[in-house]
Amino acid sequence: MTERIRRFVLADEPFTIENEQLTPSLKIRHHVIRKVYGERLDALYRG
Repeated sequence: MTERIRRFVLADEPFTIENEQLTPSLKIRHHVIRKVYGERLDALYRG
């Protein structure tokens, strides 16, 4: 069984340290991403 990407969200801007979406060690700050893109991500799972 394979999975397919059916829907996705495009970010308005790149994830960077300056916009605080990445840490200095280039890890994603999930809580910031959730705050910025949360509504769009939730809509993906609602259908």
